[in-house]
Amino acid sequence: MERFSSFSGLSEEEARRYHGLCQDAAAQVNGMAKESLTEREESLLYGAAAALAFYRWSLLEGARTPESFSSGDIQVKKGASMTEQARKIWEEYRDGAAECFRDTEFVFQRIPQQFVSGWGKGNGRGAV
Repeated sequence: MERFSSFSGLSEEEARRYHGLCQDAAAQVNGMAKESLTEREESLLYGAAAALAFYRWSLLEGARTPESFSSGDIQVKKGASMTEQARKIWEEYRDGAAECFRDTEFVFQRIPQQFVSGWGKGNGRGAV
């Protein structure tokens, strides 16, 4: 919560309103984590969870804010810069904590013909 508060610029009291958002982000990040972590790795995950919560908060804030408004001769249009910056922060923290995550990627690749031709013939060339 403290890190989310510092990212968002909200006071700790204001940030408490988003406790559920922070819990959801922490659950997602923890679900990606390896089984056993060092204290340093846990700290990296806390940062990643706070950055993810901040990114989601910025998406919510963007959805709540009107696209534009005008008052007299002054017109203000909303840009996506806060959300884009929050996404970059999340990606930076996620990448910084990459060593803490389980490998969830699985790649299908073509097996070279030299290996396929030897399968089932007992010559050992089929072992991959």
